[in-house]
Amino acid sequence: MIILTGAAGFIGSCMLQALNDNGITDIILVDDFVPETKTANWSAKRFSETVPRMSFFTWYQEHAPAIDAIIHLGAKTDTTLFDYAVFDTLNLNYSKKL
Repeated sequence: MIILTGAAGFIGSCMLQALNDNGITDIILVDDFVPETKTANWSAKRFSETVPRMSFFTWYQEHAPAIDAIIHLGAKTDTTLFDYAVFDTLNLNYSKKL
């Protein structure tokens, strides 16, 4: 099984497509799947499950032995957001914990 963070975004969805093109479908998508504007990025592709990014570490504890690889492309990239705590939480601390 492959974990793909940032799967709902443009780059993550392109990685998902590349994995699918190579016959890989046992993929767990990790991201914020609430914004409907991003649904088209991942909904028509093949994967096993979606896991909300803030629930991932709990999910991981139960599934860690089955994970073969993690592709970490998740990050907060909103240039109009000036809440640095969000960037610390999602870009710095999340990545370090992962």
